[in-house]
Amino acid sequence: MTRKIIALVIISAIALATSCTSGKHKELNTYADFERGYIGVISGMICDQIVEDDLHGIPAYYADLESALADIRSGEIDGFMIDLSIATVFTGTAGNEDLKVVKVPVGVFEAPLGAVSADSDIINDFNVFLSRIRTDGSFYAIQRRWLEDIPTLSTTIPEIDASSFSGSAEPLIIATSGAGIPFSYTNTDGGLSGFAVELALWFAAYRNQPAEFVTMDFSELITAAQNGKVDIAIDGISITHERRQLVLFTDSFYDDGLGIISLK
Repeated sequence: MTRKIIALVIISAIALATSCTSGKHKELNTYADFERGYIGVISGMICDQIVEDDLHGIPAYYADLESALADIRSGEIDGFMIDLSIATVFTGTAGNEDLKVVKVPVGVFEAPLGAVSADSDIINDFNVFLSRIRTDGSFYAIQRRWLEDIPTLSTTIPEIDASSFSGSAEPLIIATSGAGIPFSYTNTDGGLSGFAVELALWFAAYRNQPAEFVTMDFSELITAAQNGKVDIAIDGISITHERRQLVLFTDSFYDDGLGIISLK
């Protein structure tokens, strides 16, 4: 009897593995086409749950997007699921003309993005700051630069004048990943650029504090803020119910969806 049970388990495992196929010979034009496929995801994001629960596929974990793009082109994975804003930038960048974005339906996932901290005063200050720059229009110039235009590795952050702000002179410790356009990445000058980075610099200026950035894996950002290792963490961090149980979120600074990058 035991041998029969073991045999059934082995057969079931083989059936599950073989039910998912790579994209080497598949037409992938709609979200449903990715069902039971191999989909790349960044470790620490929530995309793996969507791949498993909604697409009934197998998530393949990557530390960065560049490695995943190589495997998309070689046919090792069907596609790569990531924030729609990031996917749109990458497929619109020179050299990626062979790639396209298939949107994940809004009914499956759509979430606002926010910054996180364990300090309620910082959260409250950020929300006041965000309301202020939305009122004076400067927020929309930042959004246009990083999320409507197509930024490149040479896109830089304009110089920020902090002379009109007042507050503490202690540094504001900011965690970010520095890993991906358009939210947080390393530019050609070796410095940090991106939508989230520029917002953080403006926020530090609002508090009249020098900004001190700490880069880490995306999966470590919430924990670093939760444990008070940094004052605030900012990147393309989706505001979810589960994450709200761990850390405080600011108001949303962008509503994003998800997309799957794949070959045309």
